[in-house]
Order: sequence, then C-alpha cells, then structure tokens
Amino acid sequence: MSLFEFIVSMISVLIALAVAQLLISAGRLAQSHGRVLPYLPHVLWNVAIFLIAFLHWWSLWDFRDLAWNSAMFFFSLMGPLLMFFAVTLLSPNPRADDEVIDLEAHYRSIRVLFLWVFLAGLAFLTLDGPLFGTEPPINALRVTQGLLALCVIAALVSERTAVQVISAGIVVATLLYGTFVRFLPGAISAGLPLSG
Repeated sequence: MSLFEFIVSMISVLIALAVAQLLISAGRLAQSHGRVLPYLPHVLWNVAIFLIAFLHWWSLWDFRDLAWNSAMFFFSLMGPLLMFFAVTLLSPNPRADDEVIDLEAHYRSIRVLFLWVFLAGLAFLTLDGPLFGTEPPINALRVTQGLLALCVIAALVSERTAVQVISAGIVVATLLYGTFVRFLPGAISAGLPLSG
C-alpha cells in the first residue's frame, strides 16, 4: 500500500460516513413521509453536501504524487470531517415514532451553526489544492468557490426563506455545473472552467 492509498483511505472513510449519514437521514424521512413537513432549503443543502462529497473524493486523485506529511494529512481530514458534522446537524432526530418532523423548524434551529460548519468545511476543501501545490492559487475555480462562499454567507445573514432557497439553489446549481463540466470527456484537457 502506498502512502497516498493509506492517507486517502482515511479521507474516504470520512466522506463515506458523511454520505452514509445523509442516506440514513433521507431513508428515515422517506419512511416517515406522512409525518414530514418538507422544507426546500433543507433538501437543497443535503444535495449540496452529496455533490461536494462526490467532487472532493474524485479530486483526491490530484494528490497522488504529493510528498505527504502529518500536517497535510490533518488538513485534508478537516474538510470531510466538517462536512460529516454538517450532515449530522441537518439530520433531524425525532424523539417519538409518531412525532411530526418539521424540517423548516429543524433547519431554523440549526441554521447558523450548520452554515458556519459548512463554510469552514468549504474553506478547507478550497484551500487544500493551492496549499499542497496541485493547483494555482488563482484560477477559474476560485470564482466558483467564491460564489459558493457568498451564497453561504447570504444564508447566514438572512433568515428569510427566499434567501435560503436562492442561496442553497445557487450552490446546488453551481455544483451540478461543476460536476458535469469536470467529467465531460475532454473537459480537463480542453481547459474548460472548473476543470482542475
């Protein structure tokens, strides 16, 4: 086993735990469908975390040739760890089997902490490439990452439902765009935006 494989296995475990928590929460909500009061921002933030998990895991390949040290390893764990914590915050925990699950009330009760954790996780995931030297500090990706950060900050500043929906919606749309552009055949070699 190479050092890269050893390190990425732990990062992958954290990413997998975040996705598992997300799927467990979605499964519980689906089983309780008659008792769930849906809230679009809650759904959109869950989708955003799933897309981030997918994109980050895929981007780990860029780190395969690095000369790893413990500081780099610790830094690499922080983004996935914070995303796992963010998903855990988003997951409602009803106290009784017949309790109505109001996703708006739940989201509003964890909104500020969730968004700060999400923003911190996004910062770690954004900075690893430039800090490790696998991507330039300034590139087309920074504009997109800046847009994501601005959307999270807007959702932090305003409690209005419209702001929550628009912010989370822009984040999801941007991540979907990044996902499709990054994985289109020839996108990376053609130098399209979000390709590296």
